[in-house]
Amino acid sequence: MWKRLLLAAMLVVPGATAAAEPPLSHRTSWLAETLSAEDAAYIHPTDQKWPGYGRKWVQVRVAGLFVDPQATDGLAYTNSVYDEYSREKGVYRFGDGAIARPVAQLYPQGSGGTVVTGDEKYFYADHTRWGERLPDGSLKNLGQVLTRFQRGMTPHKNPWYGDTIPMADFPGGDPVASGWTAGRNLTGVPGGLAAGLGFVFVARPSENLIYVYEREKMALVAKHPARNPGALTFRHATNSLFALSDNASGKREVREWKVQPSGAVTAGATIADVGATPVALAANANRLLIADNHVAAQQVRIHSETNQLIGKLGQPGGVLAHKGIYGDDRFDNLTGVGIDQAGNITVAANGRGTYGWLDIRRFNVNRVLDSKVVNHVFLDAGVPDPRDPSQVYTAFNKYSLNYAATQPGQEWLPNRTQLTVNRATCPHDGRSPHPTTGATTQTQAVAVRYLKDSTGVERKYLFVRPQGQAYTNLGIYRFEGDDVRPSVLFSEGAKPWPDGTPATPGLRQKWVDSNADCRINPGEITNMAHERDWISYAQSIDLKGGVWGTGVNPKYVHHFPLKSFDAAHNPQYGSAENILLADAPMDKILMVQYVDATDTMYLYGYRGEPAGPTASPRYILAKYDDFSTPQRKLSRSIDMNYKRCWYPDWKIDPCAPLGLAVAGNRVYVADSAPAEGEPEGRVRTYSADTLTYRGSLSAGPEVGRRAGWLDVAVTGITAAVLPNGEHVVFREEDALTRVLIYRYTPTG
Repeated sequence: MWKRLLLAAMLVVPGATAAAEPPLSHRTSWLAETLSAEDAAYIHPTDQKWPGYGRKWVQVRVAGLFVDPQATDGLAYTNSVYDEYSREKGVYRFGDGAIARPVAQLYPQGSGGTVVTGDEKYFYADHTRWGERLPDGSLKNLGQVLTRFQRGMTPHKNPWYGDTIPMADFPGGDPVASGWTAGRNLTGVPGGLAAGLGFVFVARPSENLIYVYEREKMALVAKHPARNPGALTFRHATNSLFALSDNASGKREVREWKVQPSGAVTAGATIADVGATPVALAANANRLLIADNHVAAQQVRIHSETNQLIGKLGQPGGVLAHKGIYGDDRFDNLTGVGIDQAGNITVAANGRGTYGWLDIRRFNVNRVLDSKVVNHVFLDAGVPDPRDPSQVYTAFNKYSLNYAATQPGQEWLPNRTQLTVNRATCPHDGRSPHPTTGATTQTQAVAVRYLKDSTGVERKYLFVRPQGQAYTNLGIYRFEGDDVRPSVLFSEGAKPWPDGTPATPGLRQKWVDSNADCRINPGEITNMAHERDWISYAQSIDLKGGVWGTGVNPKYVHHFPLKSFDAAHNPQYGSAENILLADAPMDKILMVQYVDATDTMYLYGYRGEPAGPTASPRYILAKYDDFSTPQRKLSRSIDMNYKRCWYPDWKIDPCAPLGLAVAGNRVYVADSAPAEGEPEGRVRTYSADTLTYRGSLSAGPEVGRRAGWLDVAVTGITAAVLPNGEHVVFREEDALTRVLIYRYTPTG
């Protein structure tokens, strides 16, 4: 044994550093975010070194929307619960082309919120206020606060956040951060927000009240009772406040209130026909809009100045009713609506929910789409179809790419996208938001595979897993035409999935959708045998559907072969083959990738103690030949020369590998974060046969040479070879919420 360990140590050779090799010639592009080449490449003149400083990007979510009904400036203001780089409250300009552009944001503090509005003097929005850092590294939540921003000023050139609209302090305000007194503390999450006649109106559903503040000192002047108040909007022409609330029987309605100069209100008309699930309101002088988010509607209801329904915008059922195919007026999970003075209508939707996406579209007075802004990815991985790399899948969407495009960001366009999850017809799909928490645990595509059953019939499957390295579950989804439906779920029980199942922490269970109805039925969940404990640690799926991965045992690789299919075409797996690699030149194997064509296993791990305040492990890349045979042998390994960068607040060293991919004659290893002096978005490349270091790919000038950390384990990078020999490498970009595409043609 000791001789084999000595041989393994001798096989490790020093790896070349980035400084010793010229950068590889490649192009950078991106997927699933509408952004002009000019905006993507923009860098603030101070050229700060963090990815988001002074940059332009599209925020990842949208919960609230405001368009000034007394203007025609093309601007839309947003709010959302979270954006990785603090653009929760973005500002976008519509009407200057097919793609709306990010132009500014309301100054960020803490995290985001759900409502936003404005008048001729100020903007207003809520956000979550953070306090001191807790022992676990998180920040203390101090609750929601209503914040005021100064309108009419040229946005500040902030090197951290780009162009920002500053907060507007007022005497006696509640502090939102050190030195800022621009807020009013809220009880719970506001249901709606509106402004007009010198007042700010806040719906507080937890109190069944609408608060009225005088805008200059934000002094409370009145409280008006309303049952479970929600969305609000103000019609300046008639000084009318419209409020979404419950009637006595609990049904939603819109009440019109006439606002007096004192802030008092008197009851006006009631609109009972508001759709099945009204969620947002907007009004100008002669139109009232009500967004109906019911799954069968997905429409904006248009009312006249006398509150009569005169039309609807949007195809009934939206994207979900059209096999996931996006269209100009097909919406997906409405969250906001706005209308300007001229009658242009802006519609916001966030796709899969609170933790979803951003899709904002503006329609002209003839209800024809004139511009839109879209971001469909966050912590997502792009997985190319092995037979057609122009078809790229995330856990949720199929993207059809045009590799003939030469302008950055144009390989993908929004009209070449198809949603593959249907939360309406498939309620227990693990990719849908949890019904209680709204969170989604099945978020990362691992692979697309074509698998044959015993009769020779071939079907297509998508393998999906969680974001991080918790390895809580593995989902296998079956293609039925363009529909992608749950087939098998292996769960380690660490998170409730789906719909609260399994509920016992640590319980290992398997759900097989035996009748293919997308629902958990009695008898479909079984406990997993001990020898299948680690199938949820999936990292690599071979072409036969076999699952490869690591586990808690430091030098083991686990293989779960695909044995057969049941009557519903669900794959059935055998017991694990647990492979001990005693000669592995590392103390802990972290990631594996199996290549069928050459029967080769590529893997990396660390040698020494795991990263800590003083520990600096060495990260080793290794290759085993003839891996499926008894003659498997370690043929090569290399020290990848990672530099240390310990973050004491988070107790992590992010300057480490976090992603492994193999395509053609190259092996790709992604850096999670750059060490001092190293390029951002770095992907190291090695010859597949000798593991010779060939140089690095990194975020190019097309994206300002900036990229966020890699936060997606396992499929943070994927790669494919195009018919012309060009390689495409997909890298998750956490900070600015996109998937980067590196296009590179190897030589030698």
